[in-house]
Formats: sequence, C-alpha cells, structure tokens
Amino acid sequence: KWITESELLSRSACDLCTIVITAAKDHATINVYDGENTNGDLVAKLECLANRSQEFKPFAPIYCRRGLYIELVEKYRGVLAQWRLRSSKEG
Repeated sequence: KWITESELLSRSACDLCTIVITAAKDHATINVYDGENTNGDLVAKLECLANRSQEFKPFAPIYCRRGLYIELVEKYRGVLAQWRLRSSKEG
C-alpha cells in the first residue's frame, strides 16, 4: 500500500515484509511500530537520502504481534509498505 501520511496498516498480528521510502528534496525519516500507534514498540527507524528511494527488506519478515503503524516523520514523498496478516492459528 502506498501511503503519504502516518497510518495504521493493521490492527492485528501481521508480518512486515518490505518498505520502500521515497524522499522529497531532503532526507526522509519514518518510524515503524508494532502496535496501533506511536505508543507501540519501535521496530525500525528508517532514513532515506534526498531525491532517492530506499528499500528495507529484512531477511525474514518482521512479526508485529499487536498491529502495524507507520509514522511518516519528515520530508517524505511517500512510502510503499507490504505486509501480510497472520491467521489466528499463526498467532
């Protein structure tokens, strides 16, 4: 999903697969949380140089047990996030 503002992407357990940050004219910063808002556990703080795109693709998907929230902090054009919901059997 392409997002251009901070957004709750999942209210339930999920696996974060990939994030691509696209910066505007200055470096961009985003925070990724395991939870429904910025009160969740900080999973990653990602930065990208000006006028570039930067991919974050962990070796294995990151398990977010309480949801997935992405906070777009500054100077971003947008973020592409890919995640998958977990079934109740998976946890």
